[in-house]
Amino acid sequence: MCLTKGSAKSGLLALCAGALLLIGACGGGSGNKTLAQAASAAANMPTAASSASATGQTFGPAPAMTANITSISPKQGASVTQNATRSPNPKFPGGACAEVSFADPVQDVRWFHVSLDGVETTGTADFAAVIHTNGTTGTICDAPAAGFRVGRHTVRIFILDPDNMAAAPMQSVAWSFDVTG
Repeated sequence: MCLTKGSAKSGLLALCAGALLLIGACGGGSGNKTLAQAASAAANMPTAASSASATGQTFGPAPAMTANITSISPKQGASVTQNATRSPNPKFPGGACAEVSFADPVQDVRWFHVSLDGVETTGTADFAAVIHTNGTTGTICDAPAAGFRVGRHTVRIFILDPDNMAAAPMQSVAWSFDVTG
């Protein structure tokens, strides 16, 4: 079992890469669609079923897993107690986690990054990475010792090549859940 932390520099680079990805996805130049055109296109896109939280607010569809991000916890749209998100023992992290695979192209835990509510937590005291004894899988978590604050949270696990942090994420899974008192 191995625990590791990222670096602040990698976090800053990841945020820059995410911003570039967002800018690229939105487009640039004079050929941009108008807001009305974008709304029209969105209205014609198929949608998946949503789930409702205890407050009646809806969540989007469950995210698709990837080859290297194989499961998430808590599930999309779940309602969990604050106590359930606490991680007093970093060897057994709780909070928001993903089961991951170190299969190609991922070589080790340095490739995985976590953000909570839009802020990267990789390299902070809340980031936890546990490599399973088989050496080919692990668990990546945002695992604050005191747990998450009450409310809705969005977590994103994404993969960046540590030798090319300016590149767009290779894989990404994001999901939301509610934390109750």
